[in-house]
Amino acid sequence: MFRFSALSGAALLALAVASPSLAQNDEPDYLVMEPNAEVVFITTGGAEVRADWTEAAKLNLRGGFENQIGEQGYDVTRFDETAERNEDLEQLLLLYEVVSQSLDLRLPHKGGEQGSNYDISLGADTAMLREAYGSDYAVFIDHYSQIESGGVFMTQVMIGVATGYTPPSQNIRLTAGTVIDLNTGDVVDRNVVVFGDPRDETESANIVSRIMSDLALSPVTDAG
Repeated sequence: MFRFSALSGAALLALAVASPSLAQNDEPDYLVMEPNAEVVFITTGGAEVRADWTEAAKLNLRGGFENQIGEQGYDVTRFDETAERNEDLEQLLLLYEVVSQSLDLRLPHKGGEQGSNYDISLGADTAMLREAYGSDYAVFIDHYSQIESGGVFMTQVMIGVATGYTPPSQNIRLTAGTVIDLNTGDVVDRNVVVFGDPRDETESANIVSRIMSDLALSPVTDAG
């Protein structure tokens, strides 16, 4: 059964203590983290992080993961980004940012293939998320976009006409979903896709579908 909760970590922990069955569901519980997203607008005057576009991307991506994980039969809990954070949690979230930037490195001594560097771990501190939210796994979401203005495009066209060389497009769209085992801190799986505009709800759902199509989740048990 799909269960969604937006309760704070402290409230969930209190409920789990009062009712142990809350934290002992038949199916794994997935904690969907607040997306680490940034949408940058490139103009002839420079680059600007658009707060409104970034917020739209965050809302759409998080909602997409919650819906699609829930539709597969898993319990889903939302990380409460408004709850008071302690130093240990802040350090864990910062550690994930560093780890995320390293996961896709294709190191020759580890085989050089996609996923060859997934043996990096967040360590035992992920237990604080497991205990606070009663979740078995966490899904971390990363997105980065660079969107060119029409003025930049026309400038590139003019340069191409005048010199015969057209500068490469600065449009970039990358989205990653990473599953972390909250019992061990280990990376279960990660999938990165390109293209798509998460500011649009439909396109965001398509981005999530592409990620989920090749992202390993624990098999749902047959209740019968």
